Amino acid sequence: MSLTDLFSRLLSMSLTGGAAVLIVCLARLCLKRAPRWISYLLWFAVLFRLLCPVSFTASFSLIPASLSSGSLVESWQDDYLGNTVILHEGASAAYDQGVAAGRQPVYGGEGGHYVVTQEDLVSEPSTVSDALLPLLSRLWLAGFAGLAGCGLVSYIRLRKKLAGCPVLEGQVFLCNHIPTPFVMGIFRPRIYLPAYLSEEERQYILLHERHHIRRGDPLTRILFYLALCLHWFNPLVWLAFVLSGRDMEVSCDEAVIRKLGPGIRADYAGSLLRFAAGGRIPGPFSPAFGENAAKERIRNLARWSRPTAGLLAAGGLLALAVCLGLILNGGRSQIPDWLQELSPQQIESIELTVMPQSPNQQYRVFSPEEFSAVSDLLCQARGPRVRQPEELSGQTISFRLLLSDGTEHTVSNLSNQYLLVDGETFRADSDWLAGWEAEYGAGNAPLPSVGNESTSPDSKPPQLDQASAADFISQTLRTLTLHSDGTVSFRLPEQIPQSADGNTRLTITLSAGFTPEADTYSSQELLDWEMNWEGGETYTGQLDTQKGELYSVFLRVAFMTQVGPDSYQEYAADYQELLAPFSYEEPAGYTAPSMEILGAGPGANLRYTDRDGQAYSLSFTLPQGLRLYRDEEESSLFLYLLDQEGYPVGQLALYPFGATDQEILSQVDTSKNELPMEIFATTALSNHAGYENYRVQRHTDTGASALAQYRFQDLSNAAGNAVSLPWKEKDCVLAYDWAVTPFYAEIQLEPGTLTDAQLQELAVSFVLATDN
Repeated sequence: MSLTDLFSRLLSMSLTGGAAVLIVCLARLCLKRAPRWISYLLWFAVLFRLLCPVSFTASFSLIPASLSSGSLVESWQDDYLGNTVILHEGASAAYDQGVAAGRQPVYGGEGGHYVVTQEDLVSEPSTVSDALLPLLSRLWLAGFAGLAGCGLVSYIRLRKKLAGCPVLEGQVFLCNHIPTPFVMGIFRPRIYLPAYLSEEERQYILLHERHHIRRGDPLTRILFYLALCLHWFNPLVWLAFVLSGRDMEVSCDEAVIRKLGPGIRADYAGSLLRFAAGGRIPGPFSPAFGENAAKERIRNLARWSRPTAGLLAAGGLLALAVCLGLILNGGRSQIPDWLQELSPQQIESIELTVMPQSPNQQYRVFSPEEFSAVSDLLCQARGPRVRQPEELSGQTISFRLLLSDGTEHTVSNLSNQYLLVDGETFRADSDWLAGWEAEYGAGNAPLPSVGNESTSPDSKPPQLDQASAADFISQTLRTLTLHSDGTVSFRLPEQIPQSADGNTRLTITLSAGFTPEADTYSSQELLDWEMNWEGGETYTGQLDTQKGELYSVFLRVAFMTQVGPDSYQEYAADYQELLAPFSYEEPAGYTAPSMEILGAGPGANLRYTDRDGQAYSLSFTLPQGLRLYRDEEESSLFLYLLDQEGYPVGQLALYPFGATDQEILSQVDTSKNELPMEIFATTALSNHAGYENYRVQRHTDTGASALAQYRFQDLSNAAGNAVSLPWKEKDCVLAYDWAVTPFYAEIQLEPGTLTDAQLQELAVSFVLATDN
């Protein structure tokens, strides 16, 4: 775990702990007449929240779900910093440039899609996570080290000061130069008393300090100081440190009075006043008799009386409820009971859908012998409901279950971040979700075609979730057909997945592009965000051929969630585009894009499958010691990492060409040691990154592999001013073949990872080919 990740986790714990402090402060007011040891117990729940990174889940919790789940910090980390520009689709050519540079389009309701960039209209904006959080994490580390260091130095000084103090009895020592009695030590705690105490005074002070020892207060105080060091930036933790110490001392006062009787209160109060005026001991670790709120402690002694049984019972029950409410995270009961109690005997059938995945690994039907393993996995589902889940891209693993009572359910793992149960989103444990991939990350068959569906008119529509949406969209897109009579058609599956609240609806857009004459374009909107669909329809639209020569047909199928009177948010969507030259009377087919490693080690082989099912392979030979692997937390299909002996040293990525027109690409001189902008413009046109010293190592008529220096500015530390940032360099291998795929491959490596000869061998070994 990096320092930034640690600080992010600590921020979430600090917010949760701060909420716990406020709740304890309110509870202390209700417990004002109860014995103070009850209030003191509440602080252990705060301590748990401040120090323990995990918690327990139940139906009851006093901590808001937005804090206990960490979603508040996660949302803040995604906020943009500095000046940003929003580019709307169709409003500016810069939108296409931003998309080509890798900016992720976001759907903005009726305003269509948009991308967010820096002021250069290309670069990705800095966020709190990549720009501010690293600085704050280093500042936190400095504060932690300073505060912890001060405490340690104070402890060492106090130990030196106490050296040579004579023993009174057992672990009790007399000292002439300490201002107040105190306890020090954990495993063998010692009591230190001023030498001038009278016999009577010594008696009740020893009772006070021994009560500290029996209760383990020296260790508790050290733990609270550790929490203070970790959360030094949170003023509520400082408040907790003070108030917990005050409750600790007052509860010990009450224990002494309870044992010796109220007759000693006057003498005891006099001792408190005298030691409070005598000064403090150095160091924050040791419970000291006279240091903590002497005035409040004396007032508490004056009004002390033995608590009634009713008061003890009521105070204890309230404290127990508060402690449980602070320790537990809410959400367990939000997971449906049927899922947590699922058994193999209840299951009639299970189907698996994995998207994206290679075409022959998107679907699987389980045998009854396999039901037990699936039910054992799904019974472990835990987590709070997420009211407004963030949009994620990545793999979805979905189980469809038909139970013996006739009900159908869908349980899905979305990008190892969310658990979806019948359309409801839950924040489950990410490690548990990641464990699905080993056994269920791939099927053993292609998805059933639309023609194989066998649904009755009276059957219940499937629940909408990411898996059922992706399945419906893919089945629709693969039916897109262009006809020789000038019409275009597609067919919907028989049943449209339905959301539980009815706010998410199917939306379809169909358009065609024409070229009336050279370098001019016009379009025809056959369907414009059409929402009135029942399922099973075959739509046929007439193309307006008078607009010119047809060059494209675009079909977009989406599920849109209404979030306002005229505002929609994209739930799931994809598209299919037919381009000239066309095939007529044949469905276009569709495959969700996917990318996978077919081999690793010296003979690495990657296969990319695009939407029309066309597969491409990228093969190359890695030098000894380099390993190619996929980062499970990376949502992009096109990014893989390289490590050397366990240390990350680089990455492999695919980027789209700067131009897509075959005639323009055919004019590229693949042998020339000049960077072809038609290929590399998406990176080369950036203000903060580019390639230099481009050197071709191998070439064909349609492609080349080359070496270059990748020069860039690290915008994570820009803080709104990128001009003054230094330029950095990495070794770079580039490869492309425009006759095979409209993407170029880029390997970035830390300088010195490979020798010049090894870099040349790596570049020469690159082969891009159509995967037949």
